[in-house]
Amino acid sequence: LLSLCGWPGNQLYDGGAAPHSAEATDAFVRWALTVMRRYNTSDAIWELWNEPNGPSHGGGFPVDEYTMLANKLGAAVRAAPDLRHITLVGPATAGINLEWLGKFLASGALNFFDAVSVHPCEWHPCPTSSVNSCVLSPRVFDMSELGVDFAQTASGRPRPCWRSMLHFA
Repeated sequence: LLSLCGWPGNQLYDGGAAPHSAEATDAFVRWALTVMRRYNTSDAIWELWNEPNGPSHGGGFPVDEYTMLANKLGAAVRAAPDLRHITLVGPATAGINLEWLGKFLASGALNFFDAVSVHPCEWHPCPTSSVNSCVLSPRVFDMSELGVDFAQTASGRPRPCWRSMLHFA
């Protein structure tokens, strides 16, 4: 699994924040396509961003900005004959935030993504140290709760929901 993320951010665009302007998202897509071509293998799985809704992005990457980037990158990947075979997944949310996920799924990005990914951990203070620990969320969720049909990709393949990161202490 190869992660496409630009944090802490490119200082040349949007003040180093996650790309949200047209200029920054265009530059990010150009960079991502270059990286994908450089490391293009038949078994590569590309995940767009890491926990865009999480605190490591200054309180979160707003879902509308992330979905704009996801749609722009997804369209570019699927339009590129040398890349359209790759597996593209996202959004790799921090925890299971159904409101955020619902907005992402309703954005149209599923037309380009092969799987939905989440990081189903919840961060809790560790009572014996200053380090926080990540605990697998006990919540089992059903994507149908979101009211979005995500069962198949545009090519007709099943679209799974992946837990793409787990932490163990």
